[in-house]
Amino acid sequence: FIKTGMLYSPEIIKTISGKIKEYNLKAVVDPVMVATSGGDLTKEDIAKAMNKYLLPNSILTTPNISEAQKLSGMEIKNQQDAIKATQLIDCNCFITGGHLDGVNVINIDGEITIKKQELIKTDNLHGSGCNLSSAIVAYMAKNNALKESCLKAMDYVYESIKNGNYGTLIAKLGD
Repeated sequence: FIKTGMLYSPEIIKTISGKIKEYNLKAVVDPVMVATSGGDLTKEDIAKAMNKYLLPNSILTTPNISEAQKLSGMEIKNQQDAIKATQLIDCNCFITGGHLDGVNVINIDGEITIKKQELIKTDNLHGSGCNLSSAIVAYMAKNNALKESCLKAMDYVYESIKNGNYGTLIAKLGD
C-alpha cells in the first residue's frame, strides 16, 4: 500500500503512476491541490494529469470539496452534486464533508455510502485530510476491506479532531 499527498506537477504524477503499475501497488491518493485558505498549491493542469495517469491506477482518492470540483470538472453545492462528482471521477472516491455540512460521500465500486458527522468547531483541522488517507491505508494494511477502512478512518479522524482541543492527540487507531 502507498498513500500520496501533494504532487506538484504532471511529470511527478506520471512517474508515481508508473511506479504504482510497476510494483502493483494499492494506492490511496490524497489529491492535495487547494490550501485551506482556498489558494492553489499546484500547477493548473494537475487535475487533468491525475485523471489521466494516477486515478485509473489507484484504489481510492480522498478529495475535499474544492479538490473534487477540480477532479470532476463540476461545481459541488450539495450532497447530490457530491454523489455525481464521485461518479465522474475515474477511481473509488471519498469526498470529505468538512465543507458540505459534515456530509461525507463514499463511492466504492458504484455503491454510494453517505455518512454525516457533526462538524466540530475548532482551529485544529490542519492535516485532517492527510490523517484520513493515512488511516485508510493503515486499516487496509490490517486486512480491512476498503469501505470498512474508510468508515473506521473517518471515525478515527473525527475523534482526533474532537480531542485535538485538549492538546496531545489521544485518538487511537483500533482494529
